[in-house]
Amino acid sequence: MSDVAVDGVLEGVRQLVAVTLLWRGRVGLLQPPAPDAPGCRWTCPSTDLVPGEELLVTAAHLLRRTTGLAVPDLVRMQPGPVLPVVDASGPAALHTVVAETHRRRLVPGDGHVAHRWVRPDRLARFDGQAAWLRRAVAAVLAEDLQTCEVATGAGIAS
Repeated sequence: MSDVAVDGVLEGVRQLVAVTLLWRGRVGLLQPPAPDAPGCRWTCPSTDLVPGEELLVTAAHLLRRTTGLAVPDLVRMQPGPVLPVVDASGPAALHTVVAETHRRRLVPGDGHVAHRWVRPDRLARFDGQAAWLRRAVAAVLAEDLQTCEVATGAGIAS
């Protein structure tokens, strides 16, 4: 199968969504169970992009499942750049989303057992992080993203 770029996004590869969650300039990281197990990775909320579903709807559902945050808990949520990445499953297109919250406390879910708020310059301290994590966070933070109201259309509102 050959990869074809459509609107700048590689088709024929997995489409992933990763949400860079911000609180007071810090990045929210999640940890899966068994921190001593091989392959354990600190990461931001991520999942496969649901075919036919809007990116921000997928991101809102993902945040609810993994952190307990609902749309009213967000100050803003908007798409960032799409990055070509390679993870354990092979090549993928990583659709980034930035979400900012006013809530410090998260309720880790969807198999995660802990969370941390980390300054972007300290991400490297989290050994075993997802291979694309620092690159995705850097790309989102480098974008000139303007604060906007969170969309509350059908399918997004809590």
